[in-house]
Amino acid sequence: MSKKIVRLMGALMLALTFVLIINVAAWAKDPAQLDYADIALRVPKENKQLDILQRTLPVLQKGYDDMVQAGKEIESMTNSLRDLNAAYSSLADIPGLTDLDKGVIKVMQGSLLYNQMALGSINLDSINSQIAQVRIQIPQTQAALINGGQQLFVGYHQLQDNIRKTRDSRKLLEEKLNLAKVQLSAGLGTALAVTEAELALAELDTGVAQMESQGVVMLGQLKIIVGWPQGQIIKLGAIPKPDRNFFGKIVLADDIKSAQVNSYSLKIKEQEHKYTSNDEQKRLIKLNIDALTEQIALTVTTQYQKIADQNSTLLLEEQRLTVAEEKIRQTRLQHQVGLLSALALKAEENSYKTRQEAVQTAVDALFWEIENYKAIVAGLN
Repeated sequence: MSKKIVRLMGALMLALTFVLIINVAAWAKDPAQLDYADIALRVPKENKQLDILQRTLPVLQKGYDDMVQAGKEIESMTNSLRDLNAAYSSLADIPGLTDLDKGVIKVMQGSLLYNQMALGSINLDSINSQIAQVRIQIPQTQAALINGGQQLFVGYHQLQDNIRKTRDSRKLLEEKLNLAKVQLSAGLGTALAVTEAELALAELDTGVAQMESQGVVMLGQLKIIVGWPQGQIIKLGAIPKPDRNFFGKIVLADDIKSAQVNSYSLKIKEQEHKYTSNDEQKRLIKLNIDALTEQIALTVTTQYQKIADQNSTLLLEEQRLTVAEEKIRQTRLQHQVGLLSALALKAEENSYKTRQEAVQTAVDALFWEIENYKAIVAGLN
């Protein structure tokens, strides 16, 4: 192979490498973008509240270890106090003691008894119970934070949809205001009608501003959950598409059982029951466990029905959109041949857009109901 061909091939490889680098850079994710899946990945590593809770566990464990060590020393001290108390009792039996001597001995015995009670009041079961509950609370908190962040993610998108719809309706209010002004100038309207139209616009603008403020707060809360600084720009990715086959694959009885087995709340109650020595308290906790078990079954069933309802809603909205598509097609044809006014076409276009938005809203709602169901079955109930 000639040197010229070798140089040519080298140049081609260099050019290809350069193109690949450019393409990779072009497809690289925006560092300010947060996708739905990122929330579950970031919370375990970046959430400060979870980090604090995780750091609490070794502190409690050390406290327990210290108490165990202290317990060994306390046992020795308790034996010494018992022997000393026996010695005082022997002294009290010595004949010829004055009342003052006997009084002093009783005071000393009382002091020994108090010290024995104080030493015996240390309860290792109590701190054991705390450690067991924190072990459960860590994954429970993590799951709750992830679910809360995901809810904010979906809720923010829904809020933006409401803002867009509200802004779209502003054009109609502007037209009404202009019409009211024209009618007033022509002597066919009233100043009150103009004022009312202006008020409607002001109310709409105020509503939009309030929703935008709510959106800022939601993004701030989401940043806290995923561990981003408040000053960092954040852009949310799209809401994922729901699994339309999910509902048909549900086995409700199995999911109810899984939700009960996985329930963080039930696990905490079971630990309370395990480390409680009082029989009456144990019975009360057992009653709470039984009631909570039934409540979880109801929660899963209720969420199952919500998915069923949302499935039906989505199917209905898709049917409405199909009708709207045919209607807008015919309307456009009528407008093209001069059988329909531009105003009527615009009204139909708006109606068609509304149907499209309704389908998307139903799709997003179905996704969230499925996600909630998964979280409940996983133990967040």
